[in-house]
Amino acid sequence: MAAEMRRQGGEARWRAENELPALHEAQRLQLDCTKAADKLGWTPRLSLDQALDLTTDWYLRAAQETAGDALLALTRAQISNNS
Repeated sequence: MAAEMRRQGGEARWRAENELPALHEAQRLQLDCTKAADKLGWTPRLSLDQALDLTTDWYLRAAQETAGDALLALTRAQISNNS
């Protein structure tokens, strides 16, 4: 995923931490929307590439913004445009 975000114009940096404490539950979790699809008929509105584009764009802009209001406006615009 970091490589895909770099391709989209971001500077992704990866820092490996080799001395991790004992395994944590978070390292075992995997996202799966099968239950939402089966029970609710849910389908994603965005492809992975589209979602990564929006996420990368948000973080690139966030790095340049100092006002929280501008980030709130960007977030609301992205939600509105993709709802």
